[in-house]
Formats: sequence, C-alpha cells, structure tokens
Amino acid sequence: MSSEKASLRRTIRAARREFVDKEAASKTIVEQVLAMPTYRDAKCVLWYLDVRDEVRTLDGVRRALSQQASVAIPWCDEKELRLFRLRDLAELETGRFGILEPRVSLRFEDDRLVNADSVDVTLVPGVAFDLSGGRLGHGAGFYDRFLSLGGGTRVGLAFECQLVDAVPMADHDVRVDWLVTESRVWDCRRGLGVHVCDSPW
Repeated sequence: MSSEKASLRRTIRAARREFVDKEAASKTIVEQVLAMPTYRDAKCVLWYLDVRDEVRTLDGVRRALSQQASVAIPWCDEKELRLFRLRDLAELETGRFGILEPRVSLRFEDDRLVNADSVDVTLVPGVAFDLSGGRLGHGAGFYDRFLSLGGGTRVGLAFECQLVDAVPMADHDVRVDWLVTESRVWDCRRGLGVHVCDSPW
C-alpha cells in the first residue's frame, strides 16, 4: 500500500501544481466553509495554514478571527500536532516545513493551549480525497494521529483535481466527514452533496 500511496501523491501533487486557478477556487471553498451550519454553530474551529499548492486559508483565518468565538491553528512538535489559540495574525511566524506557526514565545502560554476534544470543527488539508471521506496526507501522519483523539467534525478542503475514485486507506487512516471543493459541498458520511452553484445553504 505504501508504494500505491507514494504513486498517488506524485500524481495528485503534479495535478494540483498545474491547476492555475488556485486563488479563485480557494476563495469559493472558504466562502462555502464559512456558510456551513456546522461551521457557524462551532465554538472552536481548527484552521490549517496553507503551504505550497494547498487550498488557501489565510483569508478564512482572518475572517474567522473577527467572527468565531475561538480560532485554533496547528503546529508541529516532534511527531505530534499541537493546537494554539490564535488571536491575531501578527502572532504567526514561518516554522517547520515553511508553514506559518505561532511564535515560539507564545506557544506554551496557558491560555493559548487547546485540547483536541475542545475543537468542534477541524479543517483538514490533504493531498488526495475521495467522496467516501478517504484522505491521503503528506505521509507524516500528523493529522491522522490528532484526529484519532478528537477534533470534532472533520472537513476536508481540496480542489476538484485532488479527488480520486478511492484513496488507499490503512486501519490507522482517518476519514473526513465533509469535503468542500470549488464545485461541491459533500457529506461523506451520507454520500450526499450539492454543487456550489446550487447554493446549498
């Protein structure tokens, strides 16, 4: 299975890299996320901060900081994903893997630590997804380990070019509950969804 996953990562990364409309597609995806009832009802949302060719989330984080009761972001500590309560984008700096992370001086302040079980919605990045909620990450397992502990409703964010018929899944791999692309909002648990142009909410 590892070779199958590696081959799929290469294929989808190339497709995502060649996708030229990332900014407009990301804007549509973020708008759909902000409109989801599950998101609107959440008291604490974990937003990832995009890197390289991922769905752009920074504008969503900026808007969430003015709307959401609590915004958390992840950062990598050895092999674990830790969560930080973000209050201002000025608290970020470039960290491991070139990803924006909380400043080192703030990471362990008591009022900034967030537990996985206090997160209502987690916005999940990935390399490839399928409509059953299968997700292929970058291979380090950060999100699978975290999501096995909590994280509330799991919402995968992806461009349509990242969708495949079936993601190879091992026992420890964690599926997402929802999938949002520039073209659809899909409930992976029920196998139901709508096209974005149909105004789902």
